[in-house]
Amino acid sequence: MIRGYPRHASIRPGARLQLQASTDRPRFRAALYRWGDGFEPGMRSDRLPGKHAVDEGPADDWHWPDYALALGLPMCSGVYLAQGEHFGHDTWPPLAGPACDGAPLAAFDHDSGKATLSALCHRAGTPHSYQVLAACHLDRHWQDLPSREWHAACEGIHAATLGIYQRGGAVFSAGTTDWAHVIDGPRDRRVERITRNVLDRLLA
Repeated sequence: MIRGYPRHASIRPGARLQLQASTDRPRFRAALYRWGDGFEPGMRSDRLPGKHAVDEGPADDWHWPDYALALGLPMCSGVYLAQGEHFGHDTWPPLAGPACDGAPLAAFDHDSGKATLSALCHRAGTPHSYQVLAACHLDRHWQDLPSREWHAACEGIHAATLGIYQRGGAVFSAGTTDWAHVIDGPRDRRVERITRNVLDRLLA
């Protein structure tokens, strides 16, 4: 498993992104993308030496190994994600709790975590320009897999989806009501960081 978070929520033009990461793998790569009208690849690092670091308290600096990454694109202001990042899987309450929901998906890659929006999403009220930023797949062991859109119960892809939609203004959807509980209770720094990035973007 590879986990990481940026040292700073934003950086100045020309500066390097300071990624702090912990992994049980001896080497790993980091990929950066620019998000505008869609995802644009920015850079893909060489293989980096992996180190494992322990989790600290929610108010502490975790001092995870630090990696300086050049962005590789003329990046405008925005929100940048590392593809394949996992978050919220070890929180209490679980981030994807009993009340979660998501946009209709055509595919979900369990290795990369990439979710592909269904071409028929508009029939369920989800616009084609909705950007799926993260997803949590709900497997057959999930408590309730009801019928939805054009699928019977327990059929199709069930997932909680986090994303954003822009048309004049911007709408952010976390896909779970437990997002607020995770921030207010035992915290996951990545959930805090995403929330801060979203608020910074909406208030800009």
